[in-house]
Amino acid sequence: DLRVQIHITRGNALGQSGDVDAAAVAFSDALTAARRHGLASSVIVATMNLGICHAMACRYGEALTHFAEARAQADRLGWGDLRRVLDVNQAEVERHVGLVAVAAGRLEPLVAAAGASARDPASVATRCTLAACRLAEGQIEAAVGLIAPVADLADVAESPVAGRVGLVDAQVRLAEGTRAARSVALARLQQVARAAAASPHEQALAGAWLATARLDDGDITGAADALEHAHEALGRAASGAGEARMALAHARYRVALASG
Repeated sequence: DLRVQIHITRGNALGQSGDVDAAAVAFSDALTAARRHGLASSVIVATMNLGICHAMACRYGEALTHFAEARAQADRLGWGDLRRVLDVNQAEVERHVGLVAVAAGRLEPLVAAAGASARDPASVATRCTLAACRLAEGQIEAAVGLIAPVADLADVAESPVAGRVGLVDAQVRLAEGTRAARSVALARLQQVARAAAASPHEQALAGAWLATARLDDGDITGAADALEHAHEALGRAASGAGEARMALAHARYRVALASG
């Protein structure tokens, strides 16, 4: 049905622009119309995309519910290829709600199947999420091993995963705890915070983490400057970037306390 496709196309455009709430409304309209007309494939797509919108807005319970529904529908239709996309998005949500081991178990087979040499955006993003999971589990060496093969992509401005790689690489290096690794991590965060190709969410998240790191070093002025850039980036992120909003609020509170 043309109306369903129009809703889905509009949702995709809104989501890419960062207006996640408006995108969710478009996908909800698509889901309602697809169900009305009995369009099973469109129901799956709209349900999955609605889950992604909820995840981006940190509505994790709703996101998991939609992913479960999309997975059940895809399994009934034999849409095996969609399972990978669902697994990656579901693992990201599980990581954020503390189900790190579950998320890692979901991602490990995907990373192994792709191989260490895989550098397509989807494979790299999956590897980054697994590295973040390993870091959350305190497995620093495993996280280093996962991010190292793709870390150079953080310096490739035209790469769609440059910001994502830079953020995870910075986290891993900070966890390593050496002065040299910390220096590289701060440079990475500075790079992502000001990278034109990075998304507003990535820029804001990098700025918030950079502010926290600067504050840990006793550099209140540097922390305030990073916060200013992060706040500006967040203003361009429309209704999404829930993770960045929380990180920025935490960093702003710490800087305010340090400033007296």
